Amino acid sequence: MGKNGSGKTNLLDSIYYTALGKSYFSSKDANVIKFDASFFRLEARIEKGDAFKIEHAIVPGNKKESKINGKAINKLSELLGQFPAIAIAPKEVYTLLSTSQERRKACDRVIAQFDKEYIAALILYNSLLKRRNQLLKDASSMSTLNIDLIKVLDAQLDAPAALIYARRTKFAESIRTDFLNSYKSISNNQEEADLLYVSSLKEGKLSEQLFKCIESDFFKKRTTLGIHKDDYIFRINDKQLNTFASQGQLKSFIIAFKLSLFRILSNNSSVLPFLILDDIFDKIDSARTAALLNLLSTGDYGQIFISDADTKRLPEIMEKNELDYFRVIIENGRVETQ
Repeated sequence: MGKNGSGKTNLLDSIYYTALGKSYFSSKDANVIKFDASFFRLEARIEKGDAFKIEHAIVPGNKKESKINGKAINKLSELLGQFPAIAIAPKEVYTLLSTSQERRKACDRVIAQFDKEYIAALILYNSLLKRRNQLLKDASSMSTLNIDLIKVLDAQLDAPAALIYARRTKFAESIRTDFLNSYKSISNNQEEADLLYVSSLKEGKLSEQLFKCIESDFFKKRTTLGIHKDDYIFRINDKQLNTFASQGQLKSFIIAFKLSLFRILSNNSSVLPFLILDDIFDKIDSARTAALLNLLSTGDYGQIFISDADTKRLPEIMEKNELDYFRVIIENGRVETQ
């Protein structure tokens, strides 16, 4: 807990970075280096049966170094799944509503932590897609477009696309029921919410669909069909979520969605993931806040890290509901136990 700008988010991000080797709040490692500093180093100890020492270090201009118990990690994929984590941040109320890409990324981050085949298929698909798009961009006319090579790439896209589609379909089915129950609990049954997965692969084999739209893709200079266009549709009371919902409803929806992601990650992991909640109670009324905390206290969520700018709100709710907690106050980047 602490005032805005005191360093709460940095502390939570360090936990996420420890677990996954990347920041949750910034896409670039350079942005996690303190202003006027020449390097970044993070060291943590995690107990998972045995004790693990995790190290991440970045020196500007040099490659990032990550280690587990002193042994270098060659790829961050080696770290994925060992210390699973889910984070929920205020920005997601807007980013998850803004684009299908953000919704896919949120789900992909979870599946990648327990499904190595999915990661490999996604990497292969994106590599082939990049080559296909480059052919479309380089061609000056349909007559100069290398149709034969396009067809070869389309055929190669089928296998990874089919695997990704199958895993996403199963994933969406797994989280939907849990999500609906979570939202009902947080909203106190005030609204009906839903979560739907949509994909062009429901219409059949990807290469067959791509063959029909080669000309359209040429003029648009990009591949317009495929699993890179998949979406997860958010709805409340049978209407698109962002068309009418209040701030409280929007946050409740996103929190319920992320909690369902947590549980599927937990069900597919040998250890309970870290759950990181950054300043999520702003613009949520006291009834929804209490309902959320009660939901967290009755489920098996393991370690939960929560930040709040209001130093009284959470302790009062915790004590009123007889919930156990440990509080720290952050001032000017320094942590003080309470």
